[in-house]
Amino acid sequence: MNDSVKSNPAVVPTAQALSRSVPIAVLSEQDQQDIARIWAEATR
Repeated sequence: MNDSVKSNPAVVPTAQALSRSVPIAVLSEQDQQDIARIWAEATR
């Protein structure tokens, strides 16, 4: 990885940014289907 990529916080978050992050909840299959349906309806 070149230095410009390594120093980009959008690619490699800082320790401070990581300390404020939280894991993304795992969605059930039904939740995923509902979200896909809602997005499909919204983009019509």
